[in-house]
Amino acid sequence: MPEEYEVGTERAQELIKEKRGEHPQHTVPLERRPLWLAVSTVRLAMQAVICALKAGDKANEALFTANQAVLLQTQAVDRWSEFQADSIKKSQQTILATLLPKVGGSSAEVEAAKKEAARRQALQDKLGEEAKKQDAETKTLN
Repeated sequence: MPEEYEVGTERAQELIKEKRGEHPQHTVPLERRPLWLAVSTVRLAMQAVICALKAGDKANEALFTANQAVLLQTQAVDRWSEFQADSIKKSQQTILATLLPKVGGSSAEVEAAKKEAARRQALQDKLGEEAKKQDAETKTLN
């Protein structure tokens, strides 16, 4: 009578082995396991090296861009300093052109002072535009 109720466990054992990864189709022969492990390890190491190199490249690129931004910002500050210096010199020449006729200056001296004030104004306008461009480039790089 026990023969009538016999349950086949072969299929259940195959499913268990398959879940564990021990299925005959998925196993690597014992003689090839060390080679398989070595190849996998080398492959992962190579991928890690490639990722590290790419990360270093991106870091270097970011540092270069930051340095460029600092350089442009320094140049913009220099331009603004020149702009302010020319503004002071222009004001001095304008005041000189106003005072010379009152203190007995010649008309040639007055004209020279006015020309110098006009030249300083033109230079100031040019420096202002350059400084604004460099400020915009700095913001872009930052």
